[in-house]
Amino acid sequence: MANEKGFTSIEMLTVLVVVAILAAVAMPDLLAWSEKTSLNGAAQNIYANFQKARQEAIKRNTSCTIVFGSSTYTIFIDDDNDFLQDAGETVILDKPWSDYRDSLSFNITCAKNTDNDRALRFTATGFPKDPTESGNYTLAVSKGDSTANVRVNASGNITMD
Repeated sequence: MANEKGFTSIEMLTVLVVVAILAAVAMPDLLAWSEKTSLNGAAQNIYANFQKARQEAIKRNTSCTIVFGSSTYTIFIDDDNDFLQDAGETVILDKPWSDYRDSLSFNITCAKNTDNDRALRFTATGFPKDPTESGNYTLAVSKGDSTANVRVNASGNITMD
């Protein structure tokens, strides 16, 4: 019997208890990391889409508008500069908010168009405008206590923090 190899039940139980304690200690950090990762991923995607709208406006030498609806945001070539997507205007991107992970909230600070949706337009020179012609905008993406901001300043510079 002295030559038997393996682990005793007590040894296995001790290892399982240690692993359970380590998992319990690490779990809150993993959840916070996961929350922050989904938040940053959404903000980075929105940042890239803002850049795309600005670049399209400059490339096409026309206005490119982003309209923030309740279920989607749409980037389109705004031929008549009215902040509304009219028939025949080219859609660059139509992005449902639901494409982002659940439990994220979005808040945009810019004026509303006549359809009562928030709207932001990049001019052919890359400068931003909204229906009131102001100049600084922020889209805040939030989850729990964390927030990531995508900002557009009056000169058209887009940043994320």
